[in-house]
Amino acid sequence: MDLTLTYLLIFAMAYLLGSISFSYIFIKKFHKKDLRNEGSGNLGMLNSYEASKDKVLTFAILMLDMTKAIYCIALVNLLFYESYLIGTIIAGIGIILGHNWNIFLRFRGGRGLAPAAGISFVVNFYPLIIWLASWAISKAFTKDIHISNCISSILTIAILWISPSDLIFSFDSWENITPDALRILFTAINILIILSHYKVLIEYKDAILRRSNAND
Repeated sequence: MDLTLTYLLIFAMAYLLGSISFSYIFIKKFHKKDLRNEGSGNLGMLNSYEASKDKVLTFAILMLDMTKAIYCIALVNLLFYESYLIGTIIAGIGIILGHNWNIFLRFRGGRGLAPAAGISFVVNFYPLIIWLASWAISKAFTKDIHISNCISSILTIAILWISPSDLIFSFDSWENITPDALRILFTAINILIILSHYKVLIEYKDAILRRSNAND
């Protein structure tokens, strides 16, 4: 099969799997709410919990969002093994794009954190460990979940690129890829995570400006 066609098929498959919005489906079914009209309007795990106060359902959404990413990467390895390296990068980006900007929900979606964790779980644990550790430290200082998400994503990109390849290899999972491919993949994923916080960051900047003007 032509490589271009192969990569297009991988991207389409990944985007469609990523666009399965378990939060939207489950909150609609079990709580009769359209998550797009609740709270922040985000279709991620945090807003799912805030809209439903249902810990069990929120946990199920988290697990399923991770699982769809794991399944997609495994499927790429099974069906497109000869193109697996670049295919994994394309699939990872496609999953996050589908999750965050869902064409079936007018390009609404989540923030990509759960599927990103699923991708890390299946290819290499190192990005997930960096992100979680960075998040814990950031949250302790900022007290803000969304700002901590963005700081953690920036730190994950930086640390991945300065980490020795041998260290990255030591965290390989069962669908391992090369350190450079991992760096490219998770740089793209974390940029998409940051972009999904665009509105929050604008609001945060405006709030800082308002406080600054009030103090003048």
